[in-house]
This record gives sequence, structure tokens and C-alpha cells, in this order.
Amino acid sequence: MIIKEEGIIKDGKIIVQIGKGLGARSLEFCFTDFFSSISFLKEQEKTPVKSDGLRAGSWFFKSKMYIVSGQTPYSDEEIKLRIKHFVIKKEKELTKISKEVEAFENFDQARSARRGRIPDDVRLFVWQRDEGKCIKCGTKEKLEFDHIIPVVAGGANTQRNIQLLCELCNRTKGKNI
Repeated sequence: MIIKEEGIIKDGKIIVQIGKGLGARSLEFCFTDFFSSISFLKEQEKTPVKSDGLRAGSWFFKSKMYIVSGQTPYSDEEIKLRIKHFVIKKEKELTKISKEVEAFENFDQARSARRGRIPDDVRLFVWQRDEGKCIKCGTKEKLEFDHIIPVVAGGANTQRNIQLLCELCNRTKGKNI
């Protein structure tokens, strides 16, 4: 049994792509009374709905048309489960791809937003202003210069955007502003 996504339901029509690449074209089929019924549209959002009227092996699920082809010893209930499984696998794959692309794009953004060294005059000013202690807990141990607004979020290496925090308070703060 082979399951393929063949078309979509859009604007009261079934749109099916024929062919691939440059020779591909789309065909539009108007809904019959069966397809345009509100009950059909609601039903196919919840569970696959069989329709051999358009093409043998046609199923509709979540506004998409699926063709089930090949010899199948499965009942309609089993085919419904297999279509749902097919859709779940495809959604997981797209989610994974989306996360990988987002990570790639964020990597480029993070590289371009790398912060430079905080100038010595800014470090001296902040040290004196914050009296050489963590502004949260008051300790003078393991102090770090912290960006109030992170550099990747547009923060700068200025006196107004730098504060003294101990290591623990800085880790607790994380990227929160």
C-alpha cells in the first residue's frame, strides 16, 4: 500500500498537482454537493474520509487529498489509521527541518552579534558605580560584568547596559532582561 498526498481543499475546490518539475500543472475540481457540505468539511478535519467518486483510493484529511494505491488487505479503519500515521510522520519531519533551519539562521545571527570586549573605561566606571559588589546579593566574590540587555537582543557595551553580578546571580538571571 502506498499513500501519497495528491491535492488540497481550498476555496471550495480540490486542487491536484499533476507531474513534477517544470512540466507540473495544477488541476482544479469544483466540489460536488457531497464535498461542499459542512459536515464533510468538519468530518475530514477530524478523521480521514473516503471518496472514490473523484478517483479510486481518494481520501480527504485536514483539507488535503491522499491517494491510497496498491493492493491493500486493510479495512477502511486500518487505512484511516495509516493515513493519520503518514500525516504525523510528515509533520514531525517538517518540524525537525524547521528547527534545523532556525538553528542555522540563529547561528549566523549569533555569530554576527558576538559582543566585543567591554572597553576598560566602561569596566572601571561600572566597577566604581556598583562599588565592586554584586548589585543583586552584595557579594564581592566571583564578579562578572553582565549585559542588562543581551548583545544578541541589541544591547551595547555601554555604562548604562553593564552591571556587576556575581557568577551565581548572573547564571540565575540567564538571558532574562
